[in-house]
Amino acid sequence: MPWLDYLADGLDSDVDLYILSVIGFPDDERRRQHWFDEARNKRTELFLQQYPLEMLPSDDPALRARMYAAARGSRLALGSEKAIGINTAGYRVAAYLLVRVLASRPQRGSLNEAIDAFIRAGGLRVKVSGASNATIRRWWEEYRSAAHLAAAFLYHRHLLLSEPAGLGLLTGYSPMGAGFALAWAESARTAGEQYRVPRARSPLLDSKQTWKAPLSLRLPEVPLDLPPPERITFEP
Repeated sequence: MPWLDYLADGLDSDVDLYILSVIGFPDDERRRQHWFDEARNKRTELFLQQYPLEMLPSDDPALRARMYAAARGSRLALGSEKAIGINTAGYRVAAYLLVRVLASRPQRGSLNEAIDAFIRAGGLRVKVSGASNATIRRWWEEYRSAAHLAAAFLYHRHLLLSEPAGLGLLTGYSPMGAGFALAWAESARTAGEQYRVPRARSPLLDSKQTWKAPLSLRLPEVPLDLPPPERITFEP
């Protein structure tokens, strides 16, 4: 996974885009790669609008290859969630459900309890018009394999950001912070794979399907350290 290579050598990278591509298309490698390429091309285009060519090194082959790809390839059409092509509400719901269940165990830690708590709080019905219990469960199944990564992206963005700016294609990201965010996601994944609701036939997360950080990444040990379930919100 070359997008994560920077964690080993400290170089800058589009790791945030790669993380979001996994979250958005956890079980579709082709769509994931296509989205990543389009987002990277759009980021390059926005970067070149801010920095004239004469300010950039002319002898950098990686930069030349990136500019060539952006000039010839397709790019994200910003301006709407539909144009961006990722179901933001879907992966956010999966992240919330995972964190809620893990924070509620063992007394009330179940998917049914988390869904009921979410609907009672009014979060989804306010945010996504017309969504139903069935829609919530469908999103859970669709984004379940990357729910731990989505949770890190949703609840620990402060680790990813290298400066207090809003998320965007030109946002600066911290390699060290990204490592901590991925380490927290791994802690959430392990907890989800080990937790089984009483009388359930399988654990909360399926270890055969969950996205896992490459073994080559030497991530720090980060405890899960979840707040009480009543303090977990859809809008952290």
